[in-house]
Formats: sequence, C-alpha cells, structure tokens
Amino acid sequence: MEILNVVSVNTKTVLLISSEQNLRDVLEACLIDLAGWQVLTAEDLLAGLGQAALDQPDAIILVMSKFGRDGFMFLQQLRKNTLTQEIPIVIMISGSKWMDMELFEKYRVTGIIDYEIDPVILPHQVANLLGWEDRYRLN
Repeated sequence: MEILNVVSVNTKTVLLISSEQNLRDVLEACLIDLAGWQVLTAEDLLAGLGQAALDQPDAIILVMSKFGRDGFMFLQQLRKNTLTQEIPIVIMISGSKWMDMELFEKYRVTGIIDYEIDPVILPHQVANLLGWEDRYRLN
C-alpha cells in the first residue's frame, strides 16, 4: 500500500463550501491534515459569499452536489464583487449530467474534480489545478 507523505505548503487558506456536513468534515480534515492549509468552511452559498469577501481566501472549493444551478448564481455573484472576483475556484462535482462547461468558463472556474475520489489525493489535485507548489510525494 502506498502512503502519502506530505511536506505542506502552509501559507494557503481555502474556503470549502458544501451543504453536506459529513463530506465537508472529511474534506476539511484531509486539507488540514495532509496539506497543512487553513480551511474555512461554509454550509451554504450565502454564507460562502460573505466569508469569501470577509476572509479573502487563496482559493474556494465549491462542492456543487446539492446546489445545482444555484451554484452558478453563486459564481456570478462572486465574480461581480471586486473583493472576490479574482479568487480561484475549484468545483467538486459528482458526474456530469447537468454540467455546463460554458458557464464554468464564463465564471473562470480554475478546475473541476470528481468528489467521489479518494479524499487523500484531494490536496494534491487542488494544488496542481491552482498551480501551487506541489510538494506531495507517494512512497
């Protein structure tokens, strides 16, 4: 079995937005424990908008599973606000039935990750998508 050793990029702050408490808890633990990032959380889109403007995270991870089309309204509001318009966004989604890639491009989504992945590799995928120095190595 491969074990993930981490030398973290400690200076990053990520806002994780998910309406699913259990999923949010697992993802938050992985981002903190494996990447050493500071993780802010929000359980709904409105709270996420406020927290993004207030805290100015280095990136936002938005789990779209329950938000559906409201997630695009969130992206629109995020991009309209001068305090949040440049924050990179990574979308986590299960499946692609309703995904509208043109909308993702319109709102400058940095990348998309399937949230049914092994959460242990989440920090690695996020760091790669965001172009952050990736210091993860598998043994």
